[in-house]
Amino acid sequence: MKKVYDLFRILWFWIRFRIFALLNFVSFIHKTTTPMALEQEISQLAVAQVDFIDDTLESNVEETLTAYGELFRLSLELDKANETDETVAPVAGGVLKLANQFGVVFKELTPDQADAVKSAVAEIVTGPNEGLIETFFNASLNFITKAKGLNIAVDQLISAGQ
Repeated sequence: MKKVYDLFRILWFWIRFRIFALLNFVSFIHKTTTPMALEQEISQLAVAQVDFIDDTLESNVEETLTAYGELFRLSLELDKANETDETVAPVAGGVLKLANQFGVVFKELTPDQADAVKSAVAEIVTGPNEGLIETFFNASLNFITKAKGLNIAVDQLISAGQ
């Protein structure tokens, strides 16, 4: 069992490192004004590298990577919007914290619960960047639920191996 756990821990660190490297590369590309299509190709390339024997785990990892990539892409848009409207970053930081709290309180947020939360936040957020911030909140919540799903899938595999 310890070997299975160690294997998943190593796998998780490898995935985190690859995401970190990918995001730094994407950030560099974004700063050098490379078209957005390249960022999408890089995201697809990262997802294509995941090929596990267990299809459920593979799907969970791919969904989590995709959700994280979308969240990062939106953060770049928010950074750009913050250059002309300095209220964007604090509001985006607030909705990110709010999404995280929903992920903590509701460890297994159902799609209906997530939709209700997204709808409530859409009614609260206002201003010139309202759509972008709402989309960022939705992507944040989506990433959190996907990451929680990945945690559950890995825990189940570890439990099954005991």
